[in-house]
Amino acid sequence: MMAIKQLDRLKRLDTLIHQGKTGAPDELARRLDLSRSQLYNILDELKDLGAPIEYDRSARSFYYRSTFRIVTVAYVEFITPQGAERIYGGKFVKNIERPRQLDGTTRYLYHQ
Repeated sequence: MMAIKQLDRLKRLDTLIHQGKTGAPDELARRLDLSRSQLYNILDELKDLGAPIEYDRSARSFYYRSTFRIVTVAYVEFITPQGAERIYGGKFVKNIERPRQLDGTTRYLYHQ
């Protein structure tokens, strides 16, 4: 579900930038439930991908220097246990024996 939250956050960021209503960096970070440094990390990543994002101090808002849009797409597929076996190459069975405590002491009995 974390990926869906991140996609939604990108969509909200894009909308606020297009509306010219991001506010100052601290305010935008708060709106997106991020720290200021997390916000700048996301903005830097978007810039690395070609997003022409800049900040206008007089308008107190981020903006796109040229036409740009962030499009978010999510594809979710549910798989059966058999499908998971094919993808992951087999089954993993967790079979761990727990030690049994003897007489309330710190001595334990292990089965092998």
